[in-house]
Amino acid sequence: MTLFDEIHEFQKDYKRLNKKYRSLPEDFERLKQALLVSPIPSDKHTTVLTEQGPYQIIKVRMACRALKQSSLRVIYAYEEQKATFTFIELYFKGDKPSQDDERIRSFLKERLSQD
Repeated sequence: MTLFDEIHEFQKDYKRLNKKYRSLPEDFERLKQALLVSPIPSDKHTTVLTEQGPYQIIKVRMACRALKQSSLRVIYAYEEQKATFTFIELYFKGDKPSQDDERIRSFLKERLSQD
């Protein structure tokens, strides 16, 4: 059974961007369905940022119909043993040039101390 989870900061990102990009709920659902088929897509739109313990932190470009020619970035942690996805960050590259490395470190520190 595959589980999707979100950290609190991701929920805030989602809520903020949903106000700007009305197609976000459908686009995000489409991403989730794609991840079920291929948890770590091997294409030019995906980058494995780091692997620590059971977690692989992945950055993927997510098509957003409201953006037309551009896309959003989603950072998520994939834990293969449990088949779980935890969404960490969602951002528009035009607003922010790169992922929040501190948020990723904080997520990993918290999760690895629980395991």
